Amino acid sequence: MGRKPRIHYHGAVNHVIARGNNKENIFCENADRVKYLDLLKKYRDKYDFLLYAYALMGNHLHLLIEVRDIPLSRIMQGLQLSYTQYFNKKHDRVGHVFQQRYKAVLCRKDDYLLNLIKYIHENPTKAGLSPSLDYEWSSHKDYVRAESDLVSTGVVLDYFGDDSENAVQKYLQFMQVAQEEGMPKIKQATQCQPAASQNKSVNESNIEVSLEELLALIAGRINIPEEMVFKKSKLPQIAGARRAFLYLAVSNGLLTRSRAAEILGISQSAVTKAFNEIEYNEKSRIQIEDMLKEIKEAKKVTK
Repeated sequence: MGRKPRIHYHGAVNHVIARGNNKENIFCENADRVKYLDLLKKYRDKYDFLLYAYALMGNHLHLLIEVRDIPLSRIMQGLQLSYTQYFNKKHDRVGHVFQQRYKAVLCRKDDYLLNLIKYIHENPTKAGLSPSLDYEWSSHKDYVRAESDLVSTGVVLDYFGDDSENAVQKYLQFMQVAQEEGMPKIKQATQCQPAASQNKSVNESNIEVSLEELLALIAGRINIPEEMVFKKSKLPQIAGARRAFLYLAVSNGLLTRSRAAEILGISQSAVTKAFNEIEYNEKSRIQIEDMLKEIKEAKKVTK
């Protein structure tokens, strides 16, 4: 069975984790990290994405990326392939450098983004690679300087105020504060969902349906590329597909209304209006809910 495509839309923020094959190091010396950052900048310039944070460890790495028009899959394919070619030639080896497919976690772009950046910047310290946050191979130093030719620090520092000097001080204070009590661990946080495996249970039968499966079904119904569901259109078929995706994703807990608004490029009030129009129209609601039954019936057969 082929891999499911990752969800792509303009402005999607992903926490990327790439690990070494067989848990081996992907960076054997600092020159390797320098090369990876050079390649990261090359592909950032080529594909016009925003990089909010990074941490280059020993056998894995963290990136926090906001994509524009180019999907994350193409960005990572170019970046990882280029680095693999460099690494194998430099260290006189062959084969895979990275472990299968990288992990990408689709994340909300709100105050939670700060906690994710904090998590990434603290990773080297918690792993014992550095006694403090001043790890040479993370983007923490870029925030301290409040400028970078690689990291989009301004977007994040704006959370702390308009004055850049004051914002840096508030950022440093934030980094020294322990995670909020009750703040879920990043890998378990409900604000983030795996971009290729969102798998909340959606009904009493406990058959899990992912956001990807929902998207694939709705797009397939009218024979359009999946990314068209995320683009505004006056065409009745596409507008209907967007409404069906919105209703099923929100009603089954796969997306919050605010997240649906962000993904579909509309206001929360527009989400509420569209949701209610379906919710209180029995004929429309039954037709749309029947789509979900198709997935569940198909999954019953394969169990």
